[in-house]
Amino acid sequence: MKVTKFSNYMNTTANTVRYYTRICLLTPNKNAENGYKVFGKPEQQRLKFILSTRQLDFSVEEITEILTQADKGHSACPLVKDIVEQRLVATEKQFQEAML
Repeated sequence: MKVTKFSNYMNTTANTVRYYTRICLLTPNKNAENGYKVFGKPEQQRLKFILSTRQLDFSVEEITEILTQADKGHSACPLVKDIVEQRLVATEKQFQEAML
């Protein structure tokens, strides 16, 4: 799929897809004949993960770190757990401060 069709399929914007491609979170193949970027199943799964984690307020830097670990063949679970635990502590702190 090309960018526009891919973005429509993934229910996001073409600019979002281009951004994540530009910062190398998505690495589509290039069509040898016309140079267009072609997005397949691996990019669909990766973008789904990116969009899901963005909805959970993970930063682009955190997502990059998680995907880098996964790309190296390492489990990203400990990293994700640490990020979530840090957020829980921060949220609890904010909650306690609001109660004062």
